[in-house]
Amino acid sequence: MNREEQETMALRQALALTLLRLREQKAVAQETLALESGVARSHLSSLERAIGNPTLRTIDRLLRHLGANFAEFGRELDRHLHRKSS
Repeated sequence: MNREEQETMALRQALALTLLRLREQKAVAQETLALESGVARSHLSSLERAIGNPTLRTIDRLLRHLGANFAEFGRELDRHLHRKSS
């Protein structure tokens, strides 16, 4: 795996962990979040497993239904990225 692929995987893993942690902190089931946000459960699952690539629109929909915002999401994402690179 080249450096770019490694960086992409690190971003996907940090995004997955961030989404999962936010969802768990808000005590929202994956199926509930999928239904309320209009994001397919299979897509949400793939995001939480670091397989999928979300659009900004998808992230916005998920965050809105979790009662979170991009600032909170960005802080968590940054925290996970820096922890992984340490």
